[in-house]
Amino acid sequence: MRRILLALALTLSVVGGIPAAHAYGGPLGIDHRLAYDNAGIWKRTYQVDLAYCEALCTLVAASLEGGRTRFGRTLWQSVDAMTFSSLAAQGLKMTFGRERPSYSADPNLWFHGGASFPSGEVTEATSFVTPFIAEYQHDHPWV
Repeated sequence: MRRILLALALTLSVVGGIPAAHAYGGPLGIDHRLAYDNAGIWKRTYQVDLAYCEALCTLVAASLEGGRTRFGRTLWQSVDAMTFSSLAAQGLKMTFGRERPSYSADPNLWFHGGASFPSGEVTEATSFVTPFIAEYQHDHPWV
């Protein structure tokens, strides 16, 4: 009973003590216009090169390792996941047509032919690492 009262008091203090966050717009109030940044680590060519390198290195490693070892099977699962998720992301980009924040002042511009959502780079990185997490989570819980 004491834990329940403590949890309730903590919840009420957090909810009641923090004013509602209000930012620009969008479904969660977090979207706002961004200036295009093509310098430093944000340079577009670096992002594209990293994505190509990630895909190529995974394919080469899977080819060299083969599918008979645990690591090799996981690499091939990553190749499959990257292929499927990249195709799915492109299809979703065409479906949603979300404008990039740097292209429009309106964060609610969906279905207008944009290519912002979902992120291809994030999709690829996530699809690469997920098979490794699924395979090795019991051996290495910190993963």
